[in-house]
Amino acid sequence: MVRKITLFEFHMDGSQFGPATIQTATESEGVESEADESEANESEADESAADAESKSAMVTFFQGVLVFFVLFFLLWVLFSRLSSGDEE
Repeated sequence: MVRKITLFEFHMDGSQFGPATIQTATESEGVESEADESEANESEADESAADAESKSAMVTFFQGVLVFFVLFFLLWVLFSRLSSGDEE
């Protein structure tokens, strides 16, 4: 008689998550990297603002309406098939 069924067995011996070494920045490198990170964050913010401005309010509205109707239709079909039972 089966007492225990195992579907997945994880063998994590010797596995490593992340970099092989942890690199710590010196004080001079830390200042430069902080400046680089702030410039990168500013450029990402500018790009996201440009993307938000490129879509008009009507396009965003129609995308929302389309998603609503598609999800409504899919859920309606799903629940109608589940509630119908076995008619065959």
